[in-house]
Order: sequence, then structure tokens, then C-alpha cells
Amino acid sequence: MSIRAAGGRPLQIQRWGVLPQVLPEIVAFWLYRFEINIRASAILGAVGAGGVGEALVQSLIYRRYDRAGMLIIVIIVVTILIDTASGWLRRRIIEGGGGGQSDPELQVALEDRGQLSMALAGGAGDGGGAGDSQG
Repeated sequence: MSIRAAGGRPLQIQRWGVLPQVLPEIVAFWLYRFEINIRASAILGAVGAGGVGEALVQSLIYRRYDRAGMLIIVIIVVTILIDTASGWLRRRIIEGGGGGQSDPELQVALEDRGQLSMALAGGAGDGGGAGDSQG
């Protein structure tokens, strides 16, 4: 491990070496379990545990289909929103939250690096830059 080779302590190894690799999976699992719990609450309520499922069953028993339909739509929309949020948050964690244009120091460093790589690539490929001195 490069962190250990650079003299990192065990806590630094965990923070900078392990956590970035496992954090997307942990967050995805948490959100997945939350989504399952939302679905399960509807089912458990239908068998008498209360919550959204009980409201849904009561609406169906009393033939209030407009309310029952709305509860079904709410359950579906909440499940879709949680799934969308999970995907967005996971991508955000994997890509790194920020950098690029929002961090001026990083942007300058990347631009300097790009100019350096362009100079190295250009110097080797155009025959020493003889065409640039005439124009």
C-alpha cells in the first residue's frame, strides 16, 4: 500500500486508503435498505402494523379509491426518489464531490499540468519548434 510506504499511520491508511474505496458501497447499501424499508412499511401496514400500509388498506376497505390511488402513487414516487438519490449520491462520492471549476487552486494546477504536458508533447513532435520562430 502506497500510504504505508509513504509513512502513513494506521488511521491515515484507513482514512485515505480504505474509506474512499468502500464508502460508495456503504452509502449505496444504506440507501438500498432504506428503500426496502419504505416498501416493507407498506406491506407491514397491510397486515396490521400501522403506517402507510394501514392507511392504504383502510382506503380500500371503505372504497375510497381516490385516496388509495394517491397512497400508491406516493409510495411509488418516494421509492423512485430514493433510488434516484442513491444513484446521484453514489456517483458524487465516486467522482469526488467538487474540484474542477469550483476549486480555483486545483483548476490552476490542472491547467499548469496541461500546459506542461502540451509543451512536452509539442516539443517532441514538431521538430524542435522551428516553425514557431518565423511567425
